[in-house]
Amino acid sequence: MLIFGSCMKLIKRMSRVIFLLTLLPAIACGTVSNMKSGEEKSTTVSYYSDTFNGRKTSSGEVFDNGKLTAAHANLPFGTKVLLTNVATGDTVTVKVNDRGYLHKGRAFDITKSAFKKLGDVRKGVLKVTYRVLE
Repeated sequence: MLIFGSCMKLIKRMSRVIFLLTLLPAIACGTVSNMKSGEEKSTTVSYYSDTFNGRKTSSGEVFDNGKLTAAHANLPFGTKVLLTNVATGDTVTVKVNDRGYLHKGRAFDITKSAFKKLGDVRKGVLKVTYRVLE
């Protein structure tokens, strides 16, 4: 009976550990943003250098400057965001898949392909409005 009781205690302890271990990745990956879906804000955007092609993003995806993706400080990975060039009205929808150092006043770094849909890459930085879609 003593062995059975010890085994039950061990099983209980291990089930708690397993439960906590399954929560850790969700807690570590899930960042929280106070931005509501549909709310529109203004910022500037820049684009990634081609030297990042093939590197892993913070989400674990391989970076591809040909895709329509973006880095943001705290929007959850997978969030889709509509960016609109303030000067021209051109738009692009990007998916957040990275974090990174962002300059003050700049909420996003986007891929070169996404930037081209908004304006001339020779400008380097554009003023945009953005809205979380999902």
